[in-house]
Amino acid sequence: MSEGVEAVKAFIHEFALNNRSMKISLRKAMSATFRNNAESIADADVVAYSASLDNAQRFDLICEDLAPGSADAYVYYRALSGFSHAGVRLLELYFEPDPAGGPTPAVRSKPWEPFGDNYLLFLTCASLVWAGRPITYLAENKVYRNYLRRAGNQISVNSELKLSPKYYQRHAEAKAKSRNVGH
Repeated sequence: MSEGVEAVKAFIHEFALNNRSMKISLRKAMSATFRNNAESIADADVVAYSASLDNAQRFDLICEDLAPGSADAYVYYRALSGFSHAGVRLLELYFEPDPAGGPTPAVRSKPWEPFGDNYLLFLTCASLVWAGRPITYLAENKVYRNYLRRAGNQISVNSELKLSPKYYQRHAEAKAKSRNVGH
């Protein structure tokens, strides 16, 4: 999360990095169709956006820029994202270590549930409150803002995510450093 132009530059920088990586991969591909279309990938120049003071690549740093948020937001992200890709965390839902100590896992008789219903309900509600809150600044009707504040209070979360002191400190230090380089 960031303010103004820095947020846009960081966001577009990440987009351009992904496009550049795709273009490089296409150029190396065995398929002639892929190689022939590598140059059709647009917006792969990262130079124009590389001077951003913010980083859209490191989600842990994005979380540190939030108040409330910080490490707690990153824990939510890590806990949930562990189940979004095929890997050991996902396999643990359906397999367990072989009771006989062998190398092949045993199938669980009942899939493991990593999160209780209350945890998932809380995260769903909190996410809806946080995602809806920016829209209230665009809406003329303040009823939505009050509704989200009440919903946030009911689940004990601040309905409004703001930039943290860490964010402002990092930007102040970067601006001071750039002024000193110019002299």
